[in-house]
Amino acid sequence: MNDLAPLDPESLLESVAQEAGSTLVIFNTKKAVLEFYNSARNNASWEKIYHLSTAMCPSHRKDVIENIRADLKGGSKILVVSTQLIEAGVDFDFPIVFRALAPLEAIIQAAGRCNRENRLGKSGGKVFLFKMLDAKMPDKTYAACAAHTEEFLRIDMDQLHDWQAFNKYYEQIVQLYIDPDQFKINTAREQFNFQTVNDSYQIIRDQTESLFMYHFSDDSRRLFHTIEKKEFLSKEDFRRMQPYTVQVFRHFLIKNAELCMLMPQGFNVWYGNYDIKTGISVEPLDADKLLV
Repeated sequence: MNDLAPLDPESLLESVAQEAGSTLVIFNTKKAVLEFYNSARNNASWEKIYHLSTAMCPSHRKDVIENIRADLKGGSKILVVSTQLIEAGVDFDFPIVFRALAPLEAIIQAAGRCNRENRLGKSGGKVFLFKMLDAKMPDKTYAACAAHTEEFLRIDMDQLHDWQAFNKYYEQIVQLYIDPDQFKINTAREQFNFQTVNDSYQIIRDQTESLFMYHFSDDSRRLFHTIEKKEFLSKEDFRRMQPYTVQVFRHFLIKNAELCMLMPQGFNVWYGNYDIKTGISVEPLDADKLLV
């Protein structure tokens, strides 16, 4: 496992199922999470199996996270299959964590979800690093950093326990992959081209679109019918919509245009399926949801 020999999904599931306690498995993409969740959901090794990804709207994720915390506190043996969203402010404490090969900072964040409250004593928890066959990455920079991490760890896996090695890794990453002026903002400033600076500068470049999940719940449907007739939406309206919204790439909207509608108020609605376990889905709707 930690030797980073590529694994197929069946071998990974077998390794995960051999562990005795509640287990968190973290992948790099929503597709990988969904595929592993579907392969594991009928496995009797756990009392419950949970899926977590940004394919689920915030209200859905909040409910699932609360259920996971309750099960961990109650001592149930559970399996959670998640994207890296779990590494950003979600304070779980698992005895066993499996992490797909990723940039070093993501691996460190994942390890922080293992024995977080030091309840396991001297024996501690277990963190396994694995590499999937034909693994996909979220983007090119993420893939490059993950590949660099693999080279870094193949030299000596024990570097994971050396904070000085982290500094060395970050210095290499910045030197190799980070362009501090990718959008030529400083060049434009030097030329006093302030309009170009204004047009180019963004703190975070948003490559996604928001989709309101009509079929998530009775609450989401009621909210939609409350606002659909309004000529203009207020900040409060958009705030109320946010818990029922999923971020998708524009190509997803184009590919599934027949299941989406751009409302006159400027927001997109998803009339397609929403799976109560895994979130937004392109699977056909149940008959009882075909009437809007």
